[in-house]
Amino acid sequence: RGLGDVYKRQALQAGHDDIRQDISKYLFRDCVVDSGHKGIIIGFEDNNQFFDYYYIVYVPELDKVVYQLCNDARFINSIEI
Repeated sequence: RGLGDVYKRQALQAGHDDIRQDISKYLFRDCVVDSGHKGIIIGFEDNNQFFDYYYIVYVPELDKVVYQLCNDARFINSIEI
């Protein structure tokens, strides 16, 4: 098993049935972040303080990790399936 399997397993254990399907479908997919740069979804985070869910996205061009809201329709539409 590779590192990707570990991230996917952790994300799927997040305990949120309504979002598990999306996590499984979108993990390691290409996308476009708010800045317009292409990225790769590498994880998922549950922010209990603000009751928000975020995809963790690595942006190679910037060599940076960014967070995108899971309920951002524009971001979701940018994910290549």
